[in-house]
Amino acid sequence: MLRAISDDDNHVLTFYPLEPDPNGPLCLKVHRRGWREASTFDAFCDRHDAATFAPLEARSFSGSKNQIFLIAYRAICWELYQKTSVLKSKSTIHRLLDRGMPEDLQREVQATLRVQDAGFDKGLKDLMRVKGGMDKSLLLEDYSPYETYEIQLDGPLSIAATGAITPNQSIHGVVLQTLHDMEAQTQWLSFGVDLRDAGPSAVFFWPSNECAPKQYMEEVKAFGDRELAEFLAQFFFVHCENTYFASSWWEALGELQQKFMAELMANSNPYYFPPNYDLDRTIAPWRIVSRHTG
Repeated sequence: MLRAISDDDNHVLTFYPLEPDPNGPLCLKVHRRGWREASTFDAFCDRHDAATFAPLEARSFSGSKNQIFLIAYRAICWELYQKTSVLKSKSTIHRLLDRGMPEDLQREVQATLRVQDAGFDKGLKDLMRVKGGMDKSLLLEDYSPYETYEIQLDGPLSIAATGAITPNQSIHGVVLQTLHDMEAQTQWLSFGVDLRDAGPSAVFFWPSNECAPKQYMEEVKAFGDRELAEFLAQFFFVHCENTYFASSWWEALGELQQKFMAELMANSNPYYFPPNYDLDRTIAPWRIVSRHTG
């Protein structure tokens, strides 16, 4: 996918890592990255990476449940990797963040950090639970506990993303779960893109018995084709740092559309500050061909 959206110099564009843009009208800086280096993380050794993802990497994408499962599995592993990295750095952050502050401010900062740490710890435990269930399905080759939704697209891929979200509100603002409830198990929804021979596909994946992702997807499914095409392009930027895009598509958008997309990406907490989707725009590089439930 990354090779498919790379330019003549074998680079793709991304906002990751998130940095302010000091030299332009955008709120975030756009980075160029070689496609072989983009979206890589040290989660698997070469042997297990090749063996685990062979049905996805060594075969043409056909939208099989096994392949969509592997896209979701990679997304969950990415999220787990990111959370583990944050938790590894927390002792350093605790030591340095309030250095030099008055004592009362230090107590306030440390109290805030304790709340954040509790949230990260809960998120890590939830992800380990989710991954544990997926590990069992992977080993048994049993994907029946999960539902999938594939949206086949016509047009250039232009945007590649893989990630997972914890939908606490539906697109229209209906409360689905309370993320700060320390006793509740957080429910996850994974997504990604891949390429069929006929064109790109966007896929979603979630446990069949969990209500939050199911209700979120009901609203996604209810979109008309034109709205859904726009929603997908904006959704990836709202919810996924692990998003890469083609320079040809980005440059063709124009300054106002670029600024809108950068503002979507700059929202660091789209769960408690819901994104302002604008589905009347013409940002999407594709149109909807078909939809498949699995």
